[in-house]
Amino acid sequence: MIRRVKVAIIGAGTAGLTALKTVSRFTDDFVVIDPGPDGTTSARSGCMPSKALITAAHEYHKRHFLPELGISHAHNLHIESREVMKRIRQLRERFSQGPVRAIEKLEERFIRGRACFESAEQIRVGDILIQAEKVIVAVGSSPELSAEWASFSGVMTTDQFFDLEKLPASLAVIGLGSAGLEIAQALSRLGVQVVAFEQEDWLGGIYDPDIQYWAREYFSSEYMICSGQSVRVDTEAGGFSVGSGKERYRVEKVLVTGGRRTALSAMNFAVTGLPMTASGVPIFDPETLQVGDSGIFIAGDAGQKEMKMHHAADEGRIAGFNAAGPDGVKRYQRRVPLSITFTDPQIARFGLRYDQLNLSETAIGSADFGFQNRALIMGEHRGLVRLYADRVSRKLTGGEMLVPRAEHFAFELATCIHNGMTVDEMVWLPFYHPTMEEGLRSALYNLGEELGGVLPEHFLPEI
Repeated sequence: MIRRVKVAIIGAGTAGLTALKTVSRFTDDFVVIDPGPDGTTSARSGCMPSKALITAAHEYHKRHFLPELGISHAHNLHIESREVMKRIRQLRERFSQGPVRAIEKLEERFIRGRACFESAEQIRVGDILIQAEKVIVAVGSSPELSAEWASFSGVMTTDQFFDLEKLPASLAVIGLGSAGLEIAQALSRLGVQVVAFEQEDWLGGIYDPDIQYWAREYFSSEYMICSGQSVRVDTEAGGFSVGSGKERYRVEKVLVTGGRRTALSAMNFAVTGLPMTASGVPIFDPETLQVGDSGIFIAGDAGQKEMKMHHAADEGRIAGFNAAGPDGVKRYQRRVPLSITFTDPQIARFGLRYDQLNLSETAIGSADFGFQNRALIMGEHRGLVRLYADRVSRKLTGGEMLVPRAEHFAFELATCIHNGMTVDEMVWLPFYHPTMEEGLRSALYNLGEELGGVLPEHFLPEI
């Protein structure tokens, strides 16, 4: 059976469904192809269920601060891990309803199955051969797991972890990127004995060395962290022996959070004859998402990029406009880079990373939240903010932080970069007292001093 369409969208995750919304503005001659399970990665096994886990852990952890507030008997609180996991699954179902309904509305324009290229214009899904003028590949990615580890019952990725009926007594977390750091801390606070491993010496996508130092100090005070060596997993009666070097730890289960692999690798893309990297990922224009001069566009983490949900949605829109819009292929401006890890304190990065800076042309300002008064009142007085600015233009260019409420601060500061604001202009913004944002103002004052010739009292603009 041959089916001819103007646009074929492969994948019904965040990027694919956003592409669908855009494409449907211009044509109804399209199909969406997806093998399941339905719902986005974010809703099923990514940022949404992990935040539900973190919320339970954060609220339970507050019991240590309650006596200081004069609230007694906090030691009587305890965790019902079955209820924790039950709520996560209930929320996961709710978060997945929107994507599921979007697929159901497509009716005959939705094809269930795995897509495989037969040429740059032809895709096979089972017995159906689809001839498409344009193809949007938004197949997403899946957690990486070696064949050996995958054969062990009890070694999981986030795809399986949130299906657990109850929390294990002990767990090894392998891979301390954002997901690993979040889950390791949350489980430790919920009473799980956690030992965490990271092959690299640096944690959580943190690039600023001062933030990296304090992150290791904070998190290693809550659970064991082993880094800088490869990890070995062996089965034992009732669990696993996990370790790097001579140190071995016995745990009930193992959670691997060490990276993701594009689902494109199973789609026979080489048959298209289009350019690919040595690892088999199509080479495409990052501003148009087009592969060469073909009708194929790569969106979301199918392109083997570090991808946040809002970035995936943006790429779905770009691919949709370029595949079906009336103006042909165009280049689109991207948002200010923004990344948040929901640990406690939270980790956030915006704008330029530390490793992208020309240090000779950059001023760096900082503020220690250990001395921030509102944070002290709330029992959250810990962490560090580091802000970067261009020495010539005096504009904010980026920053990293390890502080409470970083999810809000990073958005506010990314907005300042988007608006091209100088440090002088930012300090004139209304900082209310007492708020956590005053800690940002302290960092801006310090940054102004590093820029030279500016003191806090000189920031008032002339009328």
